[in-house]
Amino acid sequence: MSNANGKIIAPVSFSDVQTVLGSAATDLKSLCTHGSINIWAKYKPVVHIDALASAGRDSVWWKAKDNTRGIKINVFENITSLWQSIERGETSWEHIKPTGGTYSAYRLTDFNGYNHNSKSPITGFSIDKEIEGSIAGRINGRIYYTNNVYDDSLSFEDLYIIEHNIQTPIDNCFLGIAVSTNAGNAPFRYMTSQVTIAEQGGDIVSMPHLGLLNTQEKAVLFFSTQIINAPYTTPEFPENMQYVFSIPGVTMQTVNIVHEPYYVSANAFYTAIGLNYGIIIGMTFSNATPVGRYFDGAAVILYKTTDVTSIGDVEDLIYPEGVVYFQTTQNPGEVFVPAFSSITLSGYHIVRDFAIAEMQVWAIDINGELTIQVPIIDMR
Repeated sequence: MSNANGKIIAPVSFSDVQTVLGSAATDLKSLCTHGSINIWAKYKPVVHIDALASAGRDSVWWKAKDNTRGIKINVFENITSLWQSIERGETSWEHIKPTGGTYSAYRLTDFNGYNHNSKSPITGFSIDKEIEGSIAGRINGRIYYTNNVYDDSLSFEDLYIIEHNIQTPIDNCFLGIAVSTNAGNAPFRYMTSQVTIAEQGGDIVSMPHLGLLNTQEKAVLFFSTQIINAPYTTPEFPENMQYVFSIPGVTMQTVNIVHEPYYVSANAFYTAIGLNYGIIIGMTFSNATPVGRYFDGAAVILYKTTDVTSIGDVEDLIYPEGVVYFQTTQNPGEVFVPAFSSITLSGYHIVRDFAIAEMQVWAIDINGELTIQVPIIDMR
């Protein structure tokens, strides 16, 4: 019996291959190109320069022409193309099947050792579902893999990324992560692990969140032939990079960003410059302003004065509400934001009282596009 639980051993017969593949085909071409062939099997039909199909081949024939191991891996020269491919669900690697003829013969003997139950060395992946939206926050990704202990399945040590005659063992590549806002298709930052997959810790990648104000993002994992040791935001790769490629079975994930509220207490008072009086808003922030973020807002000010007129009479003047717009990049502590810097009133100002009737503050990202409202407390 040359078929045992999905594994074919010599001598190989048509019926063995038909049974294992679930095919009724009676011609060699159909069997060698059958769609159910497990690409993770080390021994399977491959493109191999072999003029005499019946002749014995060396022990590494399974590596196939150009060292492909019979697997096509789509590589990309910019991160946007990779991202769009993963978004379309195109992450599978493909079987490079023989095409017939002297230098790509169909050989029944290629099924010698074929195991229909072979497994991918990649057993799973994970990306954080929720992260802290601060400077200290990080988004982490991980792949789970095994260097198959069975010699009838391909391992990372067996596989190569091949492009433009450059051969890179996959276990010498780097695990990467790319992140985009949930609304956009093009990722705006990406980086890789600091060590190769073969090294300890190479199965994990961790990228700073940078304190951006997104509340939800998309993230994908990928492999890279070169290291990117800090978040990179340009779609075209750094000069030292060559290629990136998708990871079989890895899909795009949604990441929720949890932001710590930025509380601020505020009051209003005045300052005099000649006859011009300016309202000053004093604000105290509860925590630091992250890099690339500033505070923007508006306050409704009520104010009144007690004036001495030109004939010596004293009168109270109540002025209507005024809206003050302000912007600051300050950190915790009291911050003074000038407004209404050119209020001119007649007479001699004895007293000026100010109160903040209503106030709103927003945190703005570096592009001025995404905002979250900052709670206001302690209206002094």
